[in-house]
Amino acid sequence: MSYAGIVVALAIYGSAATAFASDDLTSLKGFEQAFRRAHDSHQPAEMERLVCWDGTTPKMRKDMREALRESIRYPIDAIAIYPYAIEARVNGPLKHPNIKPASVFNVRYFSGKEEGHRMIVETRYIIGKKDGRFQFVVGSRRPLSFTHLE
Repeated sequence: MSYAGIVVALAIYGSAATAFASDDLTSLKGFEQAFRRAHDSHQPAEMERLVCWDGTTPKMRKDMREALRESIRYPIDAIAIYPYAIEARVNGPLKHPNIKPASVFNVRYFSGKEEGHRMIVETRYIIGKKDGRFQFVVGSRRPLSFTHLE
C-alpha cells in the first residue's frame, strides 16, 4: 500500500472511531444504537468497545470476543431489553460478573432460511452500568445463544 493509501485508510478509520466515540452510552436506547452501529459496520473492535473488560480472565475475554465476532455474520432481526432478574431466574445467575448485571440485551439475528422457515440465532448478552455508561458484562460463561426456526 502506498503512503497516500495509508493516509486515506487512517483518515477513514479515524473518522469512524470519532463517530463511535460520540455514542451516548448513558441510556439503554443509546447503548442499543451504538451496538447496532458497531454491528452494522462489521468492526469487531467497535463492538468490543462496548464491553467492560475490567477484572476479566483471558478465557472470559476470549469467550466474549468469540460471541461478538460470531454475531457480525448475521443481520439483526430485533433487539429486546429486559430486567436481568428474569434471566437469573430462568438460566441461573451469571457467576463472577465483572460489573453488576442490570439488564439482558437480547439480540435476534436472521441467519437464513431452512426448509421455508426463518432461521433465527438469538443471543442474550448481560449489560450493566459502570461510571454512568452501559456496557456488556463479562462473567464465567459466554453469552447464551440459541438457534430456532420460525
